[in-house]
Amino acid sequence: MPKTRAQTLVSQAQFPIVGLGASAGGLGALREFFEALPAHTSMAFVVIVHLAPDHESNLASLLQKSTNMPVTEVTSATPIEPDHVYMIAPSLELTMVDDYLRVAPRQPDDGRRAAIDLFFRTLAEVHRGRAIGIVLSGAGSDGSAGLSRVKEMGGITLAQDPAQAEYDSMPRSAIATGMVDFVLTAAEMPQRLMDLWLTAKEIQLPVVENDEREDAISNEWRSGRCAKSWSS
Repeated sequence: MPKTRAQTLVSQAQFPIVGLGASAGGLGALREFFEALPAHTSMAFVVIVHLAPDHESNLASLLQKSTNMPVTEVTSATPIEPDHVYMIAPSLELTMVDDYLRVAPRQPDDGRRAAIDLFFRTLAEVHRGRAIGIVLSGAGSDGSAGLSRVKEMGGITLAQDPAQAEYDSMPRSAIATGMVDFVLTAAEMPQRLMDLWLTAKEIQLPVVENDEREDAISNEWRSGRCAKSWSS
């Protein structure tokens, strides 16, 4: 029986998956983020932006100039790997199912773009405590609902400082939910991510059943030790 969006499989990946949502003015923020990020982080990065469905995108090639990690535009089911950057493609929706990025034709909407919300929600359901959601510059409110789901499932949420965003309505909308853990400039975010992951790798968890392990991972990520490392 084909899987539906409601039938999610929890990822077995042991590395963080970072979703970055951006819209208007987002290219500059994405460049700042990746230029400040080491090439080897043991994390995977998925970039969701609003693209015109009838125009070829060159965003992947533009971002490749800011990072030594491979940047791939996802046009078919793709296994996700650490130290890689994945891009949404025009006319497609991007979701996570188990350890794969899946694509489907973009659904007709009522004018409200929600590609970021969709990806963040599936990222949260599948990757849970090792999901990270980031909202960068953009117009509108896409990403706010999905970011809330990331936090509800035990992940970490960040938003670009609105004062530093070219278009501030998307990060402001995310912050207004009360579900954003950290408000930072795009250039400051990579160091916080590295601090978090270094701390998480030092934590030794007991061998438990899958559901209990997921709860333990979530609790450890939000423990005082992790919070201290992120706020220092």
